[in-house]
Order: sequence, then structure tokens, then C-alpha cells
Amino acid sequence: MAWFPYLRQGGSAAFHRLHRAGLAVELRPTLLLLPLLLLLPWPGLERWPVAAGLLGLLPALLVPLALGRRLGGHSGDTYGACVEWSEAWTLLLIAGALRLVSAAG
Repeated sequence: MAWFPYLRQGGSAAFHRLHRAGLAVELRPTLLLLPLLLLLPWPGLERWPVAAGLLGLLPALLVPLALGRRLGGHSGDTYGACVEWSEAWTLLLIAGALRLVSAAG
């Protein structure tokens, strides 16, 4: 949300724009927990779910970027669409990756 202007400056999302803490502050919890998720041993859990989750970063970044550039910004509706599209693309990427792994092994 920090990378794109709002499509309607006077819309209901103006509240969020006025009270946001900034990207660096919003990412702190993620940056603190990510090393724990990636480096700690998780008994009974293989590493592939973590790798599959990291595949989701690609659509989560590219879908809002493409739509935001095409429309010139975002609204709550376009952010919701980006969440749904990112989830769908992530599932497709994970399915493709699992198929490649099973075909190779």
C-alpha cells in the first residue's frame, strides 16, 4: 500500500493513509519472525512448506505492481482483487513446483 497512490483521494481509505506508520515500521514483525520460520528446526515438518510459502512472494509482489501501474493506483476493491489473484497464482505455482519435484524424483 505504501508504493501506490489511492485512486480516490477523498475515499474511505483516506483514514488509512493518514494513520499509516510507514513501510519500515509495518515490516518489522515480519522481519523479526522470518529467520525463526526459516532457520529453526521444526520437528515433523519438512522444509518444502516453507519453500512453497516463499513462492507466494512472487505473485504477492507482482500482481499489485501490475494492477497498480495499469490503473494508476489502488482502492480497497483492487487490493481485495490482488489478494485473491495472488492466492490463486501462489496455488498454481506450488502445484507446478510439486509436479516438477515429483517428476524429477
